[in-house]
Amino acid sequence: MFPPGCVLPAGWSNNTEGSQLGWIAASDSANEGRCSLKSGAIGDSGSDSIKVASRISVTGNYLAGSVSFARRVSSENTFDCFRFAIDGVQQNVGGQCSAAGGIGASGAVPWGNIEVPVSAGRHTLTWSYEKDANTADGDDAVWIDDVRLPAEGLLLTVTKTGTGTGTVTGTG
Repeated sequence: MFPPGCVLPAGWSNNTEGSQLGWIAASDSANEGRCSLKSGAIGDSGSDSIKVASRISVTGNYLAGSVSFARRVSSENTFDCFRFAIDGVQQNVGGQCSAAGGIGASGAVPWGNIEVPVSAGRHTLTWSYEKDANTADGDDAVWIDDVRLPAEGLLLTVTKTGTGTGTVTGTG
């Protein structure tokens, strides 16, 4: 079950750049089991120029595959946005945030499954909820559950220097 033990998984970071608030393990909504991860509580600032973000990320050396997760959104439609990114590149999460720019999901979006391909290599996966300064609508929150990451592998770089020969071997 995810998140294991209803706590933030080891290796996951709430200290992502540009994030004012982290995510928590929550039991108020879950796609499966009794808990999920929920974006930090964001209130209205009353200022038109302030946007607040709650981000969580995990970095790993992954084998080629896909990341999958369930998501639920309860926010102001088109303005307050759930986003998922791989290495800073936004991915399709089954909706749009037309007033907030870019792709994402906003409004009242029930639990649904997302699957995104991931190439082999070192990647940072980031889930975020970005809220503008006005209008509280819905729960002003995002939940993710049932996160499945690609298998982690070793990243080996071999560089030849000189004129000799050699052999590189490994075991799994």
